[in-house]
Amino acid sequence: GNVLCEAYGDSGKFQQSDAAYEAAATADPKNAGMYYTNEAIVMSRNNQTDLTIKATDAAIAASPNSPRQPMITARSEKAAKIFARASSAW
Repeated sequence: GNVLCEAYGDSGKFQQSDAAYEAAATADPKNAGMYYTNEAIVMSRNNQTDLTIKATDAAIAASPNSPRQPMITARSEKAAKIFARASSAW
């Protein structure tokens, strides 16, 4: 699961990575929050703002009581700010 998802993301195959994380979360809903958190980290590391926001929102929804919640929320807020700045430049 995570290794393939991360490999796709780190090799620039962002849509494949997103689909693989979605499949992993669907197949293992008990651990969906973990998959989405990992996706948020991979997408953030690769400057994929839209996918970072999507993954962090999914991670928050899947695991609202996670001890990693503050990190997930901060990552989502940072990505949203970057997106807003980039959008206003156009």
